Amino acid sequence: MIRKALSSLGIGAASLLVLTGCNPPMPESLKVELAERTVQCGEAFVEAKVFPEMVDVADFWNSSMDVACEGAMGLTVLEDYPQDAGLVISEEAVKGCTPYANVPLAVDAAVISFYFEEIYELNLSPRTIAGIFNGSITNWSDAAIQDINPNLELPDLEIVVNTAAPGLAISAMEKWLSAELGETVELSLLEASEGSEVDALYLLGEGEIKLTSFASLQISGMGYANMILDESNLDAVLLPEVLTIQTGIGQTVVSGEAPNLSFDYDPSIPAEPLPGQFEAIEPWGALYPVTLSLCGADDLQVRFAARYLLRLDAQGAISTGVFSPLKEEVRVAAISVVDDGLPEVEIPADLELEQ
Repeated sequence: MIRKALSSLGIGAASLLVLTGCNPPMPESLKVELAERTVQCGEAFVEAKVFPEMVDVADFWNSSMDVACEGAMGLTVLEDYPQDAGLVISEEAVKGCTPYANVPLAVDAAVISFYFEEIYELNLSPRTIAGIFNGSITNWSDAAIQDINPNLELPDLEIVVNTAAPGLAISAMEKWLSAELGETVELSLLEASEGSEVDALYLLGEGEIKLTSFASLQISGMGYANMILDESNLDAVLLPEVLTIQTGIGQTVVSGEAPNLSFDYDPSIPAEPLPGQFEAIEPWGALYPVTLSLCGADDLQVRFAARYLLRLDAQGAISTGVFSPLKEEVRVAAISVVDDGLPEVEIPADLELEQ
């Protein structure tokens, strides 16, 4: 029988809503919040395959589990897929094991990286990005690029397109550009790839451009292109950064059906100000999930570890500055899948909803 190890976090209950007999049922999000005031620990280390950009982050996760669970639970990171029960954390389709559940764990974003020895800042627009990656814009001196970079002297040089890109990054950028341009955009020169995006970025040559992930860009420290959504207003420059990405996350919605969930970016949802802001900033819309897959035989130890990772997401600790946490309603939906079969955390009966 699985032993349920619970360690109190000692967080005060002053801000909690409380149930009374006259109130409606407790919202699922509040149940999750209350349950997360204790830590659920399994009794074993779980095998996990982690895509390259998350290997270092996994060390942080293990340190957190070690402290919270006193060494009883953690991840054994593998280069290959788990042979029996285990986790796969990836931005691509799982090919080496059979998942019985897939849920989003964190958020990444599609961004554009480029390399020039003497050019460090570059503006692109939906129109120019589409043209470069479908082959209709082939030279850096093209007027469409020069017009949105009036302070740069761009060279008469062939644009070298690195055709390999994360598959989800391709589809996320196509969807965002299509919404901005009001027509279907296909980045036809690009092909879905696997392997380390960071290594690929380090190898970019003069005049080369690549669609990549925000996480890889952060790790590599390579240059990135800004976005000009409105070519008639060159002062409105949108940077791919944590704040613009997190604003976009507020426009995501749950997609799929349990036990296979994901999220979609919906630009029709009004952008909301981030905590501490009075006005919403322009969102970065090319968002896609880092997926947590539970593989092999259904195993409670795997579910314990998966649940802990989704708990870290609530604390903003899933990312360590590289990835972004999920929108809360998406995270709660993911928890409802992962929690299946886990011991239920008891919520004190004397909590009452404050009216």
